[in-house]
Amino acid sequence: MKTRVIQIYSPLNDRSDEDKEDFYELLQREIDARLSHHLLILFGNANAKVGSDKISWEGTMGNKGSTL
Repeated sequence: MKTRVIQIYSPLNDRSDEDKEDFYELLQREIDARLSHHLLILFGNANAKVGSDKISWEGTMGNKGSTL
């Protein structure tokens, strides 16, 4: 069995709707191009965010006060 791995980092919410639509259209084309008998592994961050902004993300970004 052949395996296809796709790593994604989707556009942030502050990007234009056109950028987001382009990304998801490209992703869908890549998924559709996979042969049905091949294994597809999709990983990454569906709403990527890089930086130290912890507003609303305290529990997932290593805040010492987190209970997670």
